[in-house]
Amino acid sequence: MESLYFRSNGSYLLGKNNFMKILISLFLVGLSFNLWGQNSTEYLENQIKLTKQDTQKVNYYNQLAALHSKDTPSKARKYAETALALAKQIKYNKGITKAYSNIGVTYRIQTQHTKALRFLMKAYHRYEEAQQLFSQPQLLSEIGLVYRQQNDLPHAQSYFQQSLEIAKKLEQNDQIALAYNNLGVIHFYKKNYYEAEKYHKNAIKIRNKLNDKAGLVISYNNIGIVYARQKEYDRALEFYNKSLEVNKEVNNQQMMAATCDNIGDVYLARGKYDKAFKSFQMSLATAKKIKATNRIIEAYMSLFELFNQQEKFKEALSYYQQYTRLKDSVFSSERSRKMAEIQADYINEKQEKEIQILAQQKKLDRQTIYITIALFVITVLSSLLLVSRQRFKMRKNREILHQQQEIYKTQQTLMQEKLKNEQLQNENLHKEVAHKNQQLTSHTLHMIKKNQLLEQIKEGLQTLAQSPKQLKKSLGNLNRLVEQGFNLDKEWEEFRQVFEQVHQDFFKQLKNQYPTLTPHELHVCALVKLNFSIKEMATILGIAPNSVAMARYRIRKKLQLETDDNLTEFMMQVA
Repeated sequence: MESLYFRSNGSYLLGKNNFMKILISLFLVGLSFNLWGQNSTEYLENQIKLTKQDTQKVNYYNQLAALHSKDTPSKARKYAETALALAKQIKYNKGITKAYSNIGVTYRIQTQHTKALRFLMKAYHRYEEAQQLFSQPQLLSEIGLVYRQQNDLPHAQSYFQQSLEIAKKLEQNDQIALAYNNLGVIHFYKKNYYEAEKYHKNAIKIRNKLNDKAGLVISYNNIGIVYARQKEYDRALEFYNKSLEVNKEVNNQQMMAATCDNIGDVYLARGKYDKAFKSFQMSLATAKKIKATNRIIEAYMSLFELFNQQEKFKEALSYYQQYTRLKDSVFSSERSRKMAEIQADYINEKQEKEIQILAQQKKLDRQTIYITIALFVITVLSSLLLVSRQRFKMRKNREILHQQQEIYKTQQTLMQEKLKNEQLQNENLHKEVAHKNQQLTSHTLHMIKKNQLLEQIKEGLQTLAQSPKQLKKSLGNLNRLVEQGFNLDKEWEEFRQVFEQVHQDFFKQLKNQYPTLTPHELHVCALVKLNFSIKEMATILGIAPNSVAMARYRIRKKLQLETDDNLTEFMMQVA
């Protein structure tokens, strides 16, 4: 398993000259199993049917698990669990350990970190007890990746370092290169760029000796990112192009899309927009060809940033909408998949408990038969004594069985309570949003009533202003104070705070996309989003309706809205 840099979905910094929006993520590449072409699913399943040796069947099931772990981890886990059950049945320790490792890998890929660590650590402790060093470097790298996914850099670095030391002792050059790469990623994330560069260069040196072209594609890309982060763009492009050149032989389409995207980022940082556009388009075309959704999302975001930096907001908005739609679709699918996995895990655990209970009952039945046979060949006195003891044992066993059933029922109850708590939390969240909306409405109504009162006072003062000169002068001063009261910002600041709680990032998003909007125009945008009429907005803002209409016209012009475009509908789509 190998670490590779690329953007994590949904984690972007919008704005100009921010091409290095790169977070470190974890990418699965070639397993160190030499399965070659013959080890297809069909071949291995046929071998399982043909072989009579259970140990070999365990090995085949483990190989199937490794083969499917990247693309279909749930299917891979079923193969590994089958291997584990059979290995335990025949007491095949090597197969048990390998099955634990494969199960842990599938959970890591699905980011179920607690379960991943539980099974991976089981495998690691078994390797330690058996003093089997050969498989430890790869397993330690897997454990390091779990901690890396949790952003626990110290633990991740510790396990990658252990992997490197054991691999050096065993002279496992492929694992040494892998450990160097992973440590380079850790130091990059810690902003130790000199150390990151050194580790990646070590990985490249070994992979060149091994003629490991698949590994070189990744290492060249990774060191290119290190140089790009330090704004050494020429060197970054040099290694990105090396990665693409080697990839012509490897044909890793995922990596090709990622590297093209990285090259586009370099050109974007240099202001070479045409070259950046070509690179991003190549990344998008490659991603679409292999239906790599994550890379398609990346390409849409890159194109959005390109046009946004050029202030071509129409094109930028188009790509951003495509990015948002696809990202939301992936998020929804991922959420449904995780819910299905949780339900499947619950069903599997329930079935395992039932199987355990049945197995214990069968064991008790067998014991009863053996004891009954023994009773026939023993004297009456001994038989009575044995019967008495047997009854005592059966009572104890029933108590144990009853306790286990109670534990099982308790677990079911706890799980149901957990689901109820989650539902309650969701209800509380909806109530909180409703409360915030009520606050926002109340605050707005308060502002309307305040301004209406001030308007009445102003009209009264204007009437009194027709009195003698001295009274007229005093009333004129009071009239000006009242007019100033219309423009107090305290109510607006309180309104803004409540509004932002309900519609998070509304003002920020508008300001980022349309920086020419004034604070007054942002106020008008907020009231438009709340669907207030022109007359109501005039009362709230303390200005004439004509002034509100003129402000709306200026806003439409800055937003580049067509005549048929509805301003209220546009604001509803923001944040």
